[in-house]
Amino acid sequence: MSQETNSNKLSAARGPLVVLRVLRFKFLPSVSQAKAQSIMTAFEALRVKIDQIAKFEGGPTLPSQLGTAEYMYIVGFCSKQDLEEYESHPAHLAFVELLKDETGNFLLDGPAGSSVDDVRVEVG
Repeated sequence: MSQETNSNKLSAARGPLVVLRVLRFKFLPSVSQAKAQSIMTAFEALRVKIDQIAKFEGGPTLPSQLGTAEYMYIVGFCSKQDLEEYESHPAHLAFVELLKDETGNFLLDGPAGSSVDDVRVEVG
């Protein structure tokens, strides 16, 4: 018998997932391991700060997996409105600011100069 994670129980209680957000993080070489861990701890804290998150799974990637991504997360929402409310939530906006260094540059390296590899998938 498999065990349900806490986020799976939350999702079951709120309803089926409609949108999954898949995030892959790769830090610039200039970012220390301690700083990167601090940023990811702040990201993981969003799951208890933002009620619209129905599923939250992820962590550090295994060596040589997923190209160069260092962390990968799947964040699930029960509606597109929940995703929109998450994206405009003060805690999420504060996290985005945390990703910026003192000069206003992102501390992450992503495709086409973006801060993170971010894919949204509609399910159900």
